[in-house]
Amino acid sequence: MKTPVVLLHGSFGRGEDWREVLQLLGGDAQTPDLPAHGERFAQAAASFEDTVDAIVRELPDRCDLVGYSLGGRLALAAAMRAPAGRVRSLVLESAHTGLGADARAERRRQDADRGEQISRSPRAFLKDFYAAELFASFRAHPDFGRIFVERAERAERAPAALGATFAALSVGNQPPLTDALLRSDIPTMLTVGSLDTKYSNLARELHSAAPPGRRIQLHVVPGVGHNVHLEAPAAFAAALIAFWEERS
Repeated sequence: MKTPVVLLHGSFGRGEDWREVLQLLGGDAQTPDLPAHGERFAQAAASFEDTVDAIVRELPDRCDLVGYSLGGRLALAAAMRAPAGRVRSLVLESAHTGLGADARAERRRQDADRGEQISRSPRAFLKDFYAAELFASFRAHPDFGRIFVERAERAERAPAALGATFAALSVGNQPPLTDALLRSDIPTMLTVGSLDTKYSNLARELHSAAPPGRRIQLHVVPGVGHNVHLEAPAAFAAALIAFWEERS
């Protein structure tokens, strides 16, 4: 990996989540912990905008930027805000590009309530969170039990900070970035699992909406769900390598 790589994890994860992918890539990368996650468990996010600004400040002068779910939303916002040329390429794994105004307002209310639930009982919240159909294939992963326990234990260290961060980084607080991404000249790959119907459909719609000449690739990994890099690390790493080789 000649160009520096930055990978942003998802909700309730940490930078260490990328370890297996990094081993397959055969190089070093920046895998920062997001606010209220990992070693930053006591540091609540002030706002979506402040978190994006902090990510942009920490980006190398030129990098390949990758983000999963929450991390993908932040990576997208950072790529759109960074100075021209700072982000050489962008990979969005199972990431939402933004909601309409009415939907954002409702989602802000929902995630504010969810943040309060996390603050009161993080383990119970995570149990309900991962019971969603979106995570069916993740629950079937042989390491899910261990991962759940680890995430629940981390969540219990500073639940108020985690709850506040969940609300602050809600997609309801994310500006709608679909049009900005379609206008951008940053080479982009959308990676989704075939079993994740919701995000597969969103990615296909975005890919189809790309204007002529806009370099947006769609990569669907068969037999996996929302968390592609955990469920199929080899396929995910191979897709990254192939995508980056096209840029070199």
